[in-house]
Amino acid sequence: MELSLCIPSAEDLARYVLGFGLRPALFIPGQFDASIVGGVHPLEIRVDGMLVIHTQVRIFFIAPAGVIEPFVPGIGASLVLDHAEFFAQIRLHCERNPQIAGTSLLQCSPEEIHDRFTLSSRLY
Repeated sequence: MELSLCIPSAEDLARYVLGFGLRPALFIPGQFDASIVGGVHPLEIRVDGMLVIHTQVRIFFIAPAGVIEPFVPGIGASLVLDHAEFFAQIRLHCERNPQIAGTSLLQCSPEEIHDRFTLSSRLY
């Protein structure tokens, strides 16, 4: 199965980065079958409609259709092949936009979520 990730602009790259693990990982939104978890698949990444990189990824988690809001369905994919320039670009965009890194997992901005998930004052 060949996967593709279309990112509207270079500034939005940080939204698709998952900030954990030793290798760069991306969140690819969409509905996928759970059987792809653990497998290695080709991935084509496009930014502004232009091909940026063609690589391989290992799928390490799935958020299936029907996940609870504000989360969206998709998969977590760790980049298998080394692409020094692309890795540097990921780091640059994440450092430049730390508040939006990884927000593709969510349908709304972190500020909107904060109030939704606050603990009751009687728990303190």
